[in-house]
Formats: sequence, structure tokens, C-alpha cells
Amino acid sequence: MELRIRNKLIQEPIINILRQAQKELNNGKLKDIEDKHNGNIWISCPIHKEGFERHASCTVATSYDTDLEPGFAHCFTCGYNAPLSQVLNDLFDESGTFGEDWLVERFGNTLI
Repeated sequence: MELRIRNKLIQEPIINILRQAQKELNNGKLKDIEDKHNGNIWISCPIHKEGFERHASCTVATSYDTDLEPGFAHCFTCGYNAPLSQVLNDLFDESGTFGEDWLVERFGNTLI
């Protein structure tokens, strides 16, 4: 995946980004991350059941082989749709540019 944020290119695989977020979260969200090797990663939805669902029902696309753009999330239970930066906002219970800032600080190594 290539994600462009503020003239920075983020090329880190989405699975690694989500695993890093999981390490940093201290609120119990993002309990499940399942790499299905079919262009999608399944995660616990960051918003329904206030982020504490029992089974992963939200998919994050990792390639253009799906209906979603890479880095876009969709929950099949509640209908949540969001880009990766918003997913991060919701996981960390933040708003504004937090998700973009988090991505750029950790993975925005390439200036474009």
C-alpha cells in the first residue's frame, strides 16, 4: 500500500501499521487482527459496541483487489466506513488530525 499524507509516502504494510497501533493502545480496543491473505485484514470494529466486539467484523483492504481502496475499512456488522487515519482516530479515541499525525510520525519516511 502507498498512502500519501502531507507530502510523505507511507509504504509500510497495513498489517504492520495495525500491529503497531495494537501495541500502543491502552484502551482494550483492536483485540483482533486477522490477516486473511486475500487482500483484506479483519479487525475488531473500532466503533460498534464501543470498540469491544467479540469477533472481528471489520475489514481493512490491503490492495486494489477488493471493492475498497487500500487502507479503507468497512464493518459488515454496523456499516462503518473510514480511511485508515480515521480508524486510528477511533481506535485511540482521538479526533482531528491525530490519525494522520500518528501515521506520519511512525511510517512517513519518504518525502514526495
